[in-house]
Amino acid sequence: MSTLPPEHHIGQSLDRTFDRLGLFWDPGFQPKAAVARRRWKRRLAGIATLAAVGSCAMAASLYLHPRRAPSQGLRAAALVSARLPQSVVQLLHSTQAQDVAVQGSEAVFASYPINPTGRSWLLAGRFQANGIAGDHLSVEVDNSNHLQSAVLLREGQPVATMIPPVALAAFTNARPQPLSLDVHPTIPAVTAATPLAGSWVTGGPGRIESFAAAGPLVYLTRQGAWTALQPGRQSYWNPLPDHLQGDAVIAALPAHPTTALLVVQTGQGPRGFVTTDGGRHWQAWGWSPASVQQIVAMGNQFWAVLDGSLSVSTDGKEWRTILPLAGSGWEVRDFAVDPEDPAISVVSLDSTASGALGPLLESSDGGLSWREIPNYPALGKTPADMVMLPGGKVAALVNLTVPVVALYLPEVSQWQVLPFPQGTLPGGQLGATPDGHLVYAPPAG
Repeated sequence: MSTLPPEHHIGQSLDRTFDRLGLFWDPGFQPKAAVARRRWKRRLAGIATLAAVGSCAMAASLYLHPRRAPSQGLRAAALVSARLPQSVVQLLHSTQAQDVAVQGSEAVFASYPINPTGRSWLLAGRFQANGIAGDHLSVEVDNSNHLQSAVLLREGQPVATMIPPVALAAFTNARPQPLSLDVHPTIPAVTAATPLAGSWVTGGPGRIESFAAAGPLVYLTRQGAWTALQPGRQSYWNPLPDHLQGDAVIAALPAHPTTALLVVQTGQGPRGFVTTDGGRHWQAWGWSPASVQQIVAMGNQFWAVLDGSLSVSTDGKEWRTILPLAGSGWEVRDFAVDPEDPAISVVSLDSTASGALGPLLESSDGGLSWREIPNYPALGKTPADMVMLPGGKVAALVNLTVPVVALYLPEVSQWQVLPFPQGTLPGGQLGATPDGHLVYAPPAG
């Protein structure tokens, strides 16, 4: 991706500053166009007039969105209509909303990296749609305040996804519009499968911090040590390179099992090492990134988030950035690679300066180009963990009061919201089996 021109950085800084203040620029206000239409002999006077008028227009086009709920709930659409877009007020009529309170509002960036493309609202109250009751409503609108999607929640768990019909986008009258409800019942508890037969290898003192399977080798790390298990060969714990004592993460290339990447977190930052002979010799990286996260090895290539940007390497030494984010105000929150086609990858972005919701992007050409994954549901949070499933499906873990999985179906360009059983703790990890089944590991283990 090309480097952004200076005026884009200025505009982005203004967007973030206004957002922190709760003020949002009306993109329809274009003073340049008005100036260009004036004749040359009237430009000086016109610019002076425009400056005065523009100040008033800017003040009129900036308006404050409350970020905290008032002490008492807002009752009836007459009160919330002063603060919410008309499309959201229409939605409240359709959901028979009562005791509505605005609990939060964040900018939504559906395209990287400049200018908010919409807004997400979290509303508390009592809502009912097609007989389905809820206590919170998460709503997303675009920059024209057209309703994009809404999710009805009850006790932190989504119970219905509301997708407005095409006619809802216009909002040419005040009559409540019908909604299309996609109801997702609670998923039943998972029944444990028959365990696989096998033998256990004792790991010695300390917990295992990471492991990587590549061909016949299984690499393991624990505090201050690493080892590689191989059938028919005795294995021993070895000290980390340079006898470092920090937490270590290891990854190995399935196409080249003796090539492994080891990253040790130290008090002075991460230290990276590479081996091409199964760990007999380790070579240090020639540079020191400020942060290294989420190392993935697949086929003959490594992926990692280096200083907030997504980068790839074939040897663990030389890295190529495929999604450069330095200085953009964004960083990679999580990414996933398609196991069937490693040229396909998806990322979720987080703002480094505010609580704005970042976009989800997808690349099908190894990172040469990126596009937005459309129609992400109005859950009010960026995915914390993602995996790719066969057929190009994307499963995104979102940590609400109860975690949910947003499942993207590329054939229809739509998402499904899959809740976990009540009582499931958020903050765990999402995984997938080769045949497309999802696995969730709660934070307690």
